[in-house]
Amino acid sequence: MSFARTVELTSGVATGLLGIIVALTFFKFDLDVSRQLENEFHPVSEFVLWLVLFIGPGLLVAIGAYFHAVLRDSGPGRVMIFFGSAFIVAFFLLFEIYAGYAAMAWIGLRFGLVVSTLVTTVTSFAVRKPRRHVDA
Repeated sequence: MSFARTVELTSGVATGLLGIIVALTFFKFDLDVSRQLENEFHPVSEFVLWLVLFIGPGLLVAIGAYFHAVLRDSGPGRVMIFFGSAFIVAFFLLFEIYAGYAAMAWIGLRFGLVVSTLVTTVTSFAVRKPRRHVDA
């Protein structure tokens, strides 16, 4: 496996893991805040929210990176990487620009997720199939 494919696979796995870590961190934060405020906590709806926003797109990028780097199947792998990373970056920009300073809590985790997603996307486009030279 070439260096670019190794970087793609590593950053893809990092994206998937960071998606899970961010979701679990937010889930725990919401649980703690609801206990402090003595509000009712709905774990299923919270989990579905974090699943859709962080875990799903992160794992989509990780699986796409695996398809593209290891299985060398550029069609579905690149499509999964593209849609997962587009969702993560768009949600990050929308949330940070629209919410402003109030959204700065946990920005390091979310920014790490975006960086690993962008590294995966860039390296997936940098990886090329080996070309066969045909002597005429």
